[in-house]
Amino acid sequence: MRVSWDTFAVATSDEQFMDLLAQLPTERWLDGSGDNFTLLHVACAHICLPAVAKLISREPSLVNAESKRGTRAVHLLARNGGSHILELLAAAGADLICSTREFVSPLENALSHMPRTEQCVRVLLANGVRLSSADPMFDINITPELREFERGVLLCRSAVVVLLRVKRTGNLWRWDKFLLREIAHAVWATRYCETWAK
Repeated sequence: MRVSWDTFAVATSDEQFMDLLAQLPTERWLDGSGDNFTLLHVACAHICLPAVAKLISREPSLVNAESKRGTRAVHLLARNGGSHILELLAAAGADLICSTREFVSPLENALSHMPRTEQCVRVLLANGVRLSSADPMFDINITPELREFERGVLLCRSAVVVLLRVKRTGNLWRWDKFLLREIAHAVWATRYCETWAK
C-alpha cells in the first residue's frame, strides 16, 4: 500500500489523520512525496500532535528530514503556529537553526507571521535560538516582550551555569539561597509586564 498524499493533505481533524496513519503500514511512514515531503511534514502542516508524536517515536530520523527545497517540519510549525509540537520536536533533537534553500530559518518563518506565531518564537528562544540570528529585515516584528523573554532565558542559563560551577566545588550549601533567588529573578524576567512598556 502506497501513501495517498492527497488524502492526508485534506484530512480535516486529528482523528481523521490518525485513522489514515493507522491504515498505512509502518514501513511506508518514511516515504516521501514528489517534493520529498514526509508524513511528518504533513502532520506538522496540519498541527496534528498525536500523529507527530507517533511518527517521531517510531521513526526518529524524520525529525530533521528535508524536502527538496530544504523545508523541515520545524519550518512548517514555526509558520503555522504549532508551538506545542515545536517543543516536542525540539526535545526530539530537531535542528532549530536550519535554513531552507532560500535561506529562511524557523525563527524567520515565525517572525514573518507574527503575532499569530509569537509562542513559536518563544519556544525557539527557550531552546537556544537567538533573535540576533534572524535577518535584520525581521527586526520590525520583534516586540519588546520577545526581547525581554530572550533576556530572561539568557539570565536563567547564566544562573544555571553558576549553580553547576558552585556545585562542582562542593560549596553549594553556602550559595543555594542566593542562586535560587537569582534563578527566580531570571525566570520572572521572561514574563513581560505591561507597565514596563510605559
